[in-house]
Amino acid sequence: MRRASRRPRQRLGFAVPAEHRISVTAYPGIGRGDVLETLLHELVHIAVGPAAEGRRWHGRAFTATLRAAMAEGYGITGVRAPSSYHGAYAAALDAQAAGGDPLALTLAPTG
Repeated sequence: MRRASRRPRQRLGFAVPAEHRISVTAYPGIGRGDVLETLLHELVHIAVGPAAEGRRWHGRAFTATLRAAMAEGYGITGVRAPSSYHGAYAAALDAQAAGGDPLALTLAPTG
């Protein structure tokens, strides 16, 4: 977990598949959906690794695996992520939590 004083412009997290290591950035105002989406996104990078062809990190295998992981882990389906940028699933995760999902996680503020 990295901490930032404001929302990063680009990276909310990163993965180092060769080291089986991920990092998620916490910043003031980060939402539950942002945390869960970023965490799963980076875990999928560890599982899939870089593609040999095309888009090295966010290719078809990555996209399909992330979609399947969202469905299996959170029951989120039908989200059309227009790009590899974070946020497409975060709104769906937040909407799911707002609906009173009994499995919804609560993130306690730290520090």
